[in-house]
Amino acid sequence: MSVDLSKVGSQFGALPVDATLCVNGDCQTTKVVLTDSTVSRVVSHSMPSESPDDPTVAVTVRLERDGKLLVEGKADATLTKLTPNGDNCEPICYSSMLLLDGTQLQSVPLETVPQRIP
Repeated sequence: MSVDLSKVGSQFGALPVDATLCVNGDCQTTKVVLTDSTVSRVVSHSMPSESPDDPTVAVTVRLERDGKLLVEGKADATLTKLTPNGDNCEPICYSSMLLLDGTQLQSVPLETVPQRIP
């Protein structure tokens, strides 16, 4: 699960924020500098790779600074099955991409997601 934070960009200033991404109640927090275009402004949450019982997951993203909530967005996301090495080869992955725009989390089709450069 990944959330693109580029639309909130400079809205909250240059200081880092704590970005907490929760998927079905399991949360991971990452420190992100929203105004630095040289780093990724995508937060991701790794999930088990086994086939999900339900392809729809509840997603929440919160941006906080010094314990103060700046913005929170919630949505249900549908996971897409990805088989990068072909249908009969490992790994089999399940993924979804959302975009935080204001307080709205919007689905982004995976085929339009730009490739991350290491």
